[in-house]
Amino acid sequence: MEVSVIIPAYNAADYIQETIESVLNQTKKCKEIIVIDDGSIDNTVDIVRKLQIGTSCISLYSQKNLGASSARNFGVTNANSDWLLFLDADDKCDSKLLDIYMDNLNEEFSVYYSQFQQIDSNGIRLTDVNKGQSLKGVIGFLEMIKRNPIISPSGSLVKKNVFLKQKGFDESIKNAEDVDFWLRLLLSGENIRYINQPLTYIRRHVNNSTSNIKITDSGEKFLLRKYSYNFIKDAIENNIVSKEKVTYLLDFQIRFNRWDEAKNTLINLNNESKSISEMFLKALVALHFNDYNQAEELYNNILEINPKHGASLNNLGIIQVQKKDYKMAQKLFETALEYNSGYFDASQNLRNLKEFNSKQEYKFTLRELRENLLQYK
Repeated sequence: MEVSVIIPAYNAADYIQETIESVLNQTKKCKEIIVIDDGSIDNTVDIVRKLQIGTSCISLYSQKNLGASSARNFGVTNANSDWLLFLDADDKCDSKLLDIYMDNLNEEFSVYYSQFQQIDSNGIRLTDVNKGQSLKGVIGFLEMIKRNPIISPSGSLVKKNVFLKQKGFDESIKNAEDVDFWLRLLLSGENIRYINQPLTYIRRHVNNSTSNIKITDSGEKFLLRKYSYNFIKDAIENNIVSKEKVTYLLDFQIRFNRWDEAKNTLINLNNESKSISEMFLKALVALHFNDYNQAEELYNNILEINPKHGASLNNLGIIQVQKKDYKMAQKLFETALEYNSGYFDASQNLRNLKEFNSKQEYKFTLRELRENLLQYK
């Protein structure tokens, strides 16, 4: 099996040498490294050219600044292998990544990705590893659009003919074009394999777009609009046969602001259920209809089961603000941050509380948090 590594680069002078060296140091060597300079105005190109000296496997192409998706697609057109490894120019991979991927190859899957570790500009770990899950077909589509486990295409191994069949990344999409590609792939019946080892290091710094929470939110909203509530609802009705069907419907009704439908869906949920996810969704509906007493009761029930449940701590804190119990609100926001470093909503709410900022709205969290939060600026 041969692999072409595709590295789009834009003003990546600070990191690209480390990125390329992480590929050169693989225990299983790739066939080629294709770097596509996307109109950099720093010395990215000079660094790559120096790295080309002494090795024949690095190819360098340049184009005007058209974005990472265009650069990736261009790189694929010049790739000479059956498999593609995408790697961003500020990230790096474990020396055994290709070895481990190849050991796990299975005809059932056309994409492979691993646990990833968030690092800062100096390569220092920011959080524990972020885990994912394997995704299969339409059910995988629903799982991904509900909560995307593949944070970046960086470190993902993709079968080239499948990539070309899907016509690559949609260059008209400026945010979440990678997620759009995975969703299209899953809807076509392809499967994605998750490798439960930390093999990719995703760098979070002020200049990469995925560290901007507004850009990420914009991308998620675009994808919901693209696929529409009715399409997603039909997919749920036709593919989810377990008791989770109701919670799937409720989750998307909330995300599409279809609150009256969500209220009706609650009728089909077990009122005695101790499922944290079900109670959390019920609490969101209660909040929307201003039933703060029920929401408070549900959040307290969740916290009895999991005292570290960040979204419940945050939302309960806002309810305490409304009750003018500011001391308790502060304690709840601080506890949410203690257990969930980098929790944006709780941090903003705590700042509003301490500054007695009545002009800023407190922000309820409408989804349960990831086990390890992504680091945003």
